[in-house]
Amino acid sequence: MDLLKNKYNFTIDFFSKEIIYPFYDNVYNKTNGEDFFNEKSISPTDLKNRIYVVKHISPYLDLKINTARVPYSCFKTHQLDGFLANLEGYHSIVEYMRDQFGAKSRSKIRAYLRRLETCFDVRYKMFHGNISKEEYLFLFERFLLMIKRRFAQRGEIHGDLKYWDFLKETSYALILKKKASLFVIYDEEKPIDICLNYHHQNVLNNSIRSYDIDYSKFRLGHIDILKQLEWCFENQHTIFDLSYGDLEYKRKWCNVTYEFEQHVLFPKGLISKRILAYILLQLIVLKGFLKKKKVHILLSKIKSVLKKPTERVQAILEDSFEITDVLEVPPMESMTEIDIDLEEYAFLRKIVHDFQYINFDTSNNIRVCEMNNRQGSYVIIGQKKIQKVILT
Repeated sequence: MDLLKNKYNFTIDFFSKEIIYPFYDNVYNKTNGEDFFNEKSISPTDLKNRIYVVKHISPYLDLKINTARVPYSCFKTHQLDGFLANLEGYHSIVEYMRDQFGAKSRSKIRAYLRRLETCFDVRYKMFHGNISKEEYLFLFERFLLMIKRRFAQRGEIHGDLKYWDFLKETSYALILKKKASLFVIYDEEKPIDICLNYHHQNVLNNSIRSYDIDYSKFRLGHIDILKQLEWCFENQHTIFDLSYGDLEYKRKWCNVTYEFEQHVLFPKGLISKRILAYILLQLIVLKGFLKKKKVHILLSKIKSVLKKPTERVQAILEDSFEITDVLEVPPMESMTEIDIDLEEYAFLRKIVHDFQYINFDTSNNIRVCEMNNRQGSYVIIGQKKIQKVILT
């Protein structure tokens, strides 16, 4: 049990808590040659001859033990793939994308952006150094809702929700100190995509990201990366780190794939601790092997089915519509215009936004009406197309 009490996630603790564990003397950033020294002093007796496990260490950060002061040794292993965009040597997002994407893919991304900005009154905001507490709390509330809806749709549970209260309590101060940021895409005043980032020297760590699934057709994930990379070029950040999670969009946008380091630290001179540390190392290697075989994803889906049945049912019900094109607008006296921003009509938002995506229609030119003589029957009226929606 002693071993289990001394496990640390370096990425979370360093970026979100500004913690360097006392057995490390220095964090050296290999990408810019800068040191970050540990201000805490510690006596070897404070470590109590325990074994410590430190996971999720980005390989561009070199953690150094002051062996003269702390008599510890370290086993190292690698597990979990990470992904980052190294912008060193590039002068603009245009240059980077020219190397990273073919002409056809670049054209698609430009089309995603053009379609989003045509259909909606879009603006982009990076909160880095300044944000009101009111806006901050509003964004975190929307952020949580986005994550829950997105993962209910996927039938999974987001791993960072267990830290949510901590993140909400601490991120505001970090944003004011420019140690963190919130990147937001707005449709008018409505947040539709939010990213929580951490900053260290030249590194932007894209920690948690989500979007409003009602806008899923518009590829917001690609657009938020594009806009954040633009920000990196403008603000001297040369590392855009998308961290772990082997997802297709990361492979498309990132030019570096890396493996996180994991350290098992043990006191020198105690053979029993060295043996225990080695056994623990092998268990970690085994766990990493099972993760590469996607066993954890299967377990996560099983947990989601057991723990979140009502949310899963709701996500499935959202697809229970019959949608057909019609040639003529029904008589206006047979319909009542409605506002899909009202919560009672929230179930129609994705259908309307999908209609806008397909037909290149702006929000100002769209009317949504409810049929007076048939409950659960609606009409979407665009500039060139008309669509009937019936709940089934």
